[in-house]
Amino acid sequence: MIFYLLTLFLCLIADSIPSKYNLVKRLILVWLYVFLCFGYMTGSDWRNYELMYTDYTDKELLSGDYEKGFYYLVFFARKVISDFWIFLA
Repeated sequence: MIFYLLTLFLCLIADSIPSKYNLVKRLILVWLYVFLCFGYMTGSDWRNYELMYTDYTDKELLSGDYEKGFYYLVFFARKVISDFWIFLA
């Protein structure tokens, strides 16, 4: 939680830092890249969601044990949009 707040605070003050402290701005930018791009679960669960969207039957989809809102959203959306990646976009 502290990393989220720290990152938010650093991004908010980055524009107000004078240009003579360009190194500080660059370090904030590098931290933002690391924070956003190297998260623990960045992109690792999309394949499971795609399989759920394309392969599960309606009965399997609605009988899941978690993320009920996603299941209902997929249940109705895939009747209109057949491709998962278009739905995701």
